[in-house]
Amino acid sequence: MSNASKEILNCIKVTSNPFISEGRSSLDLTIQAIDKSLLSFSYDEIVLTLNKELIRLNDILNSSVGSMQAYEVLLPYKDAQYNCIKAIEYLQRRFK
Repeated sequence: MSNASKEILNCIKVTSNPFISEGRSSLDLTIQAIDKSLLSFSYDEIVLTLNKELIRLNDILNSSVGSMQAYEVLLPYKDAQYNCIKAIEYLQRRFK
């Protein structure tokens, strides 16, 4: 994985505890980080990286077991998946 991809993926923020609402949402932080990344990376590079990450997250979530403990372990992945989807939608709206 290239350094650019790693830096773009660092834009996807997740909450440390989804049951506590404090400060800005992880989605707000993700969108803010994506906006900053546009200063260094092209739209196409960001969307390509986010789409690859979304595929990876979908694979993780679709192949998981159904216990409650597994669900709790997967919460950060679900948060990242949601934020990744919303970041892609945000970029598509912004650059239409």
